[in-house]
Amino acid sequence: KISNDEKLLYVASYNNGGGLEIINISNPYNPTLEGRVNLGVGRMSGSITIDEQNNKAYLGTLSSGTSIIKELDITNSRAPYYIKDIIS
Repeated sequence: KISNDEKLLYVASYNNGGGLEIINISNPYNPTLEGRVNLGVGRMSGSITIDEQNNKAYLGTLSSGTSIIKELDITNSRAPYYIKDIIS
């Protein structure tokens, strides 16, 4: 998902155990990693929702057959962090 100001790209990442990567795309010819939070999840669904008004990201994951939504704080794009699980 791209931020409303089109400067950041939020990606559900499968690297390092899965999580969220925030990429600065203000210069599309030289994108840079802005921030990352690793969640150590087994499988990601690839679904991601960004709530910029409340500075939250929601990532869909699957653990032992249970769908879990990970809620993250993205207030500081250089240091996003995990808040809680939402079991769906």
